[in-house]
Amino acid sequence: MPRIFLPLLALLSLALGGLGPAMAQDRLSYSLSGDFIVHGWPGREPAPPRPGEAARKLIVARPNFLAITAEHIMRTLAEELRRPPGVASKIHIWIKPAGREEEPIGIVSSMYSDGWVYHVHVPALVNETRLVKGIVQTLLLEFASRGRRNSATIPTWLVEGMTQR
Repeated sequence: MPRIFLPLLALLSLALGGLGPAMAQDRLSYSLSGDFIVHGWPGREPAPPRPGEAARKLIVARPNFLAITAEHIMRTLAEELRRPPGVASKIHIWIKPAGREEEPIGIVSSMYSDGWVYHVHVPALVNETRLVKGIVQTLLLEFASRGRRNSATIPTWLVEGMTQR
């Protein structure tokens, strides 16, 4: 059954957008499962997208919003892949305060004695499709690398396909 992530992002963005100043103080947010830890920006929140930027579907990456979004994507992807939700490794999402929309979403995986840790670097102003793709790619990498000493390689077509679903 196909899943659509983008309408959910739009609704969450609108719902959480009204929380403005209260959310600006949240520098660290955890997802409901605790699998995602979102590190917010120091100081002020980035400016909201300008009217022309809204046409490119840009959103302000807020810590609480990213924690909720990542959790939802993880649960939906796990259901789609017919596997239990959850990850064996912590996934840290770092919001780059000066990040520009065209900056890539960086994914860094590090192996420790007790398993993998993933760091996802997201620009403060990000295209919603690129955000979903970055989280999906990280989750697929985590699923495929679980229990392995070497990091798996995820083909681009799989990331693209699962993002579209």
